[in-house]
Amino acid sequence: LAVEARGWMDTSRKMLPIGGGASGHAAEEEEQPQEGPPRIGVPLTAAGAAAMQAEAVAWAAAPESGGAVSSSSPPTPSVHESAKCKKAKKEAEVADLAALWRMGDILELLRSTALPGKARPAQHGASSEGSAGDVLSSICRAVSEAHGLLKPQEAQELPLHPLLAELQTMNRLQWRGDVALLPRGSLCSELWDRLAHAVQKLSGGLWEAVRVSLGARLLARQKEILVDSEVRSGAVEVLAGSGSGWVVVPGPKNVRYALDVTRCMFSEGNAAEKARVAEWQVQGETILDMYTGIGFWTLPLLAAGASRVVACEWNPDAVEALRRGLRLLGPEVEARCEVFAGDNRRPEVRAASAGQCHRVMLGLIPDSRDGFSNAVASLRAEGGTLHVHWNVRSDEEEATARAVADELQAMFR
Repeated sequence: LAVEARGWMDTSRKMLPIGGGASGHAAEEEEQPQEGPPRIGVPLTAAGAAAMQAEAVAWAAAPESGGAVSSSSPPTPSVHESAKCKKAKKEAEVADLAALWRMGDILELLRSTALPGKARPAQHGASSEGSAGDVLSSICRAVSEAHGLLKPQEAQELPLHPLLAELQTMNRLQWRGDVALLPRGSLCSELWDRLAHAVQKLSGGLWEAVRVSLGARLLARQKEILVDSEVRSGAVEVLAGSGSGWVVVPGPKNVRYALDVTRCMFSEGNAAEKARVAEWQVQGETILDMYTGIGFWTLPLLAAGASRVVACEWNPDAVEALRRGLRLLGPEVEARCEVFAGDNRRPEVRAASAGQCHRVMLGLIPDSRDGFSNAVASLRAEGGTLHVHWNVRSDEEEATARAVADELQAMFR
């Protein structure tokens, strides 16, 4: 329970009895079967083992508390009392790891492959749990090594355990090409800032160490993208590395999105929707994309065979990204896209699309109402499809869809 509470448990392996009687606290080599009392092997992650090893230094140096449980824990019950506790299903107490460690022969840290892995269901998605674990271990290792550069007094004032514990609960790191992105709001507390400042004087810096451990060209932290931002520019803080923020990210059907991560927004969460759009039967169609961005929908639609896409975007950095993405699809596809940089409500856009479109993409949140007038005017006389994006509570989805449909229907009359 104590290991689990600290986030050190490796849930991919089983907890089982192992051979007994190793000497010393930490074994550097593979554990060999030995004679002696049986022991229980509790699987730790690589990061958890590093954290425990670091904590053990403090445990060994601290004065003994005189027992194997914390002072707040109740005394060890007698056999009779234990039976009553079992009958009452009393919750187990979390062990005092420091006290157990100081006892010398109760708690040991061993490197071993004796504990088998658990059977896992098939994984879906871009990255498996194993690869995510490898990334976390790399970051923990870099942080632990950077912390090891501190003087003893500094190390005491900047404890390693809470830093590693926060890493264990951190959301998944994301990648944009060769740029590694830490989750929004992660690793930015005062403790992290103090460690980064202290290590900066001793080496290349904490964040540089993390970047190198990940093999990333740039390390950045995501920031909140404001939904009411007119240009939806990128929101990241570059922490380490060099070079521009331009990357290429693979999309569906040979699409490659080009973007500057420091200036352009990219949503990883709608990958399935991009793939779905790329499978639409749009051959021979003319489509208006009113809020193109870097080409989230424009590029898959062109790859799916759309005859012509009128793409509108007023963030100049996103327009540059769109043009690069079009070039990556080749000259034949690029020629089927007409790009309008600037406000999509201006007369030139209406002239290029009015009465000509089979579909209109209205991919703006929290709502795309500002585009309704041009969207309605763009559809052919025979009608067409408006793909409307809207932020809505899940329990209000049906009612909102009806209200939006009624509003649009009134505009057609």
